[in-house]
Amino acid sequence: MNKAKVVINVAHSLMAEQVELLNEKFGNDNWERFDVPTEGWTLNEQREISDNLNTAVVFASPLPVMVARLSFKVGASYYTNVGDNCPSEIFVFHNDKREKKQFGNKIVYVVAQEGWQLV
Repeated sequence: MNKAKVVINVAHSLMAEQVELLNEKFGNDNWERFDVPTEGWTLNEQREISDNLNTAVVFASPLPVMVARLSFKVGASYYTNVGDNCPSEIFVFHNDKREKKQFGNKIVYVVAQEGWQLV
């Protein structure tokens, strides 16, 4: 089985809880970062990359075109039993929790360090 690919911007890092979730789901040595360049990928690059991913894929950074394209491929494979060059599963990190931060008179809410789910 190929290692699960964690799609994440090269400038970003995974939080400790996210790493724990990945290790629980896939095993310590059965997942790897799949770095997106800081400038991102063009539409055509996303299409080409999507066409060549054939393992479980976890999105830590949002790439809506790839999420849609890979989800369609997984769904189509499920109903047609054609799994050629198709991801086995698609996951995203989700967190309902927000932390309140105040900067002078301005209050902002940011995603919490804890409370992550792999869905």
